[in-house]
Amino acid sequence: MEFLKIVIDLLNIVYDELKVQVLLANETVEYTSWLTASIFSVLGVFTIFLSHQYQNHTSELTKLFWTMKNNVIKKDEDEFRQNIIDFEYLSKTPSVILNAVNTSLVILKILVPVWIISGISMTLTLLTKKGQVHYLSMMLTLIVTGLFVFFSLKLADIISKLSDSEEEGVQLQNLTDLFNANNLIRKNFPIDIFFSMHTTSWVFLITGDSPFTQIRINNEHGLYNFSTLLFMEATGYEVYISFPVILQHNAKLPKVTNCILEEQARVDIQRFFNCVRIAEIRVSQIILIENKYYYFSCEIEKQNDSLFEVTRLVSKQKMELPTEIKIEFENKKNVFYMNKEY
Repeated sequence: MEFLKIVIDLLNIVYDELKVQVLLANETVEYTSWLTASIFSVLGVFTIFLSHQYQNHTSELTKLFWTMKNNVIKKDEDEFRQNIIDFEYLSKTPSVILNAVNTSLVILKILVPVWIISGISMTLTLLTKKGQVHYLSMMLTLIVTGLFVFFSLKLADIISKLSDSEEEGVQLQNLTDLFNANNLIRKNFPIDIFFSMHTTSWVFLITGDSPFTQIRINNEHGLYNFSTLLFMEATGYEVYISFPVILQHNAKLPKVTNCILEEQARVDIQRFFNCVRIAEIRVSQIILIENKYYYFSCEIEKQNDSLFEVTRLVSKQKMELPTEIKIEFENKKNVFYMNKEY
């Protein structure tokens, strides 16, 4: 009981001291009000500046994204590559805008507790005045303080979300966003034409001994978040190979994807290319993005005795996949199937 009494006495002392300090803070309320008005004037200029800069920035990004779509439709590869360079430059928000945003947010976060303390101080001062209670003054103080705090919090939220626009092209903030296949599908990007612009290829390096076969998918722009399945057929042969193309662990765009297969699969592919003439191989490729299929016929070229490359995608009609392969393909798993075993 003695200990509890000591704790209560200490809490009362702290409370009395805080009450005195809050009451004394009333003397600086006028100074705080004038200073706040000055700061808000500067903050208003900041906000106008940010809005203007952001409008120009997002407008340019939107126009550029539409230009990119049109250049893909026209299959203008040179202009499209230049668009990517321009997009990378524009997507880097100028540092002055970021500094202005951060400065505005810091000011608002500091002012909110200042206004709260000022409002409490004014209210307590009115309560402790002798004579009739100043109900109207207290009500005005609480209302004005509440409005200032609410306005500041909303303004901070608006400033922090300047870039969170739903306008087409705006939320693609960098190349990682731009070459996310899911984002392009949601924006009605002509993805089938994009793949037909020779932006991706399969490369097979056939070696005499281990590892027997090396496979990589070259992806010029680093498009990711899609699965690709290659189907090669010749008289008596059917070969299915698929891999998901995802963002690398270091968030680097996957311009080259090395495809890992078990040793027996690598041996089978090696023997397939050794046994079948290149002119007899018919090649198709299927691209899967967000449960939507894209079908292409391809050409396979022999670069030298050990290097084969699948290129030149041309849109084709739907082709049926064996059920088991289709399920694994849709689940973004590595697939290898060959109907002939050696």
